[in-house]
Amino acid sequence: MASDYLEIPGIPPIQLTRRRGQKSLRLRIKEGGIVVSAPRSTPQHIIKEFVTSRKNWIYQNLQNQEQRKSQFSELARQYRLRMLLRGDWKPVEEFEIRNKTGIHLSEKQDKVTVQKGPNVSQQLMHHGAILLYKNLAKKELPARIYELIRDMPIEVSRVTIRDQKTRWGSCSSRGSISLNWRLMKLPPSIRDYILIHELCHRIHMNHSKQFWNLVRSWYPDADEADAWIKKHESFFFADIGYGSLLL
Repeated sequence: MASDYLEIPGIPPIQLTRRRGQKSLRLRIKEGGIVVSAPRSTPQHIIKEFVTSRKNWIYQNLQNQEQRKSQFSELARQYRLRMLLRGDWKPVEEFEIRNKTGIHLSEKQDKVTVQKGPNVSQQLMHHGAILLYKNLAKKELPARIYELIRDMPIEVSRVTIRDQKTRWGSCSSRGSISLNWRLMKLPPSIRDYILIHELCHRIHMNHSKQFWNLVRSWYPDADEADAWIKKHESFFFADIGYGSLLL
C-alpha cells in the first residue's frame, strides 16, 4: 500500500492511497481530511476526474464535519466532569494532592475518583482518562470474549487492547483479536455485538452473505446494532468526557 497527496484546484489536499487488490475507487471524509483509495494501476487523471465529480459531496461532508466538531465541543464542556463507562455517564470527583506531580483515576462503584497534583495539564488529564479506560478494557474485554466463545465453535489465540482511531476491532487469520479500548464506553449489548462481529471473522474473513448470516445467528438484532453504531460512533471516537481535548 502506497500513499501520496493529490492536489485539485478548488478542493482541499487529498490523501491518495493505492492498494493492491482493490477493484474500485473509494472516497472518504475522515477527521484528518479527505482520503481517496484506488487500485494501483488507476491513472492519475481518472482519480482526479472521480474526485472532481464529487466536489459538492466533499464540501457538504466537510461542512457536516465542522458542525459536528462544534457540537462535540459543547458536549465536551457539558460532560467535563463525567466519564462514559458501559453506556452510563459516571460523575468524576477530583482530589488535589499538594505533593503529587501526576494524575490517577479509579472507578469507585457509581463514580470515578481522580487524585492529581496542582496545575495538571489538560493533556495529562486526557492521558489519565485513557489509561483508566485501557486498564478496564484489559480486565473486562478478554474475559467477555472467552465467555462468549464457550458457546461458539471458535478458538482465539489472544486478545489485545489497542488505540484504533477509526475501528472498533479486528481479527487476524491466526486467531488474534484486537479490540479498541473505547468499547468500554458502549452499552454492553452494543459492545457484545462488536465482539461477536469480530469473532465471526474467525470463520469468515470477509463480509460476505455467509458472514452476516452467521453474525445474525448469534446476535439476532445485528442490523439494529449496526445502525446504532453508524449513527453514534463519531461521538464515541471524539473522546468526550473527563480529559477531553476539545475543551
